[in-house]
Amino acid sequence: MKRLVCLSAFFLLASSESLCKEMVSIKDNEVWITDSAGGSSKKVTEDHLKKDSPCICPDGTKIAYYILGRTQVDPVGEVFVIDRTGREIWHGVVRSQEGQQCPSILSVEWIDNERLGVCTHANPSVSKYHEISSGRTVRSLYLSGSHSWSPDRKHLAYGGPIPHFSPGPLGSDYLKIDQAIVFPDKRNDEGRPLAQNKAPAKHEFTTDFHWSPDSKAVAFCDRIEEKFFVADKKKMNWVESPNAACSQDFLIVASVRGTFSKCRLPFRCDRSKTKIQWKGSGTVSVSTAGKGRSVYFQPDRFKASVRIE
Repeated sequence: MKRLVCLSAFFLLASSESLCKEMVSIKDNEVWITDSAGGSSKKVTEDHLKKDSPCICPDGTKIAYYILGRTQVDPVGEVFVIDRTGREIWHGVVRSQEGQQCPSILSVEWIDNERLGVCTHANPSVSKYHEISSGRTVRSLYLSGSHSWSPDRKHLAYGGPIPHFSPGPLGSDYLKIDQAIVFPDKRNDEGRPLAQNKAPAKHEFTTDFHWSPDSKAVAFCDRIEEKFFVADKKKMNWVESPNAACSQDFLIVASVRGTFSKCRLPFRCDRSKTKIQWKGSGTVSVSTAGKGRSVYFQPDRFKASVRIE
């Protein structure tokens, strides 16, 4: 059997589709363009520099990638943008919005036909994401985990930065849309005061972020763990007590307006096995093995009522 959770948000849907039908790849340190239908391939670079993360913009006119460093003595990564013939449009090192050089590049992606998103290393738990237009960084954000642009490319959903080795509930996942924390809010999940010996619930996002086609909301799964902690005054943080933890999975739908609603799931989610998909007239489904339930949202208050099917 299949467990299916459906959420209806009554959103106006719009489709967004890339015009480009080609793929780019790296072979022997050079960039190749290949027809996605399995046609012929064409080599577009000849500089022998070690490259990574090639990507082609939605309209297929430009290709971006980064090199791993020209020398071992000074292995600073650089981003390159070229046209389909291999002609260079611009290249350079990545700098943050504050002007600081970022030596270690992790990935490059096209946001739209003009803007690039470049992810650089910050520390073992946090990356820095740079929005670059015509070679100039217009925005830099710290993030942890996955990120996802809305279909209209106006909003970015991402896991907020979590300092490395954060103890207990301080290592909890949280969602930011653009630069605002959307989920969870500053209160605990039920809006009730915290018990004296109980830390805020710890959140672990168990899926990637999935946008509605109208770019108004993002859906994902969250595992909430409630554990009892004792205050370690010497280390000035929370220390987990021997008491057993209680965990529960939820489907979260958060809007760009800063509100969210959640549905308790009758199964546990897994990033590699759980499937989230927006479909129909504002419906998002979550599927795994088991029984089903449906949840419908009131569009004005963004609150959920549950109907078991």
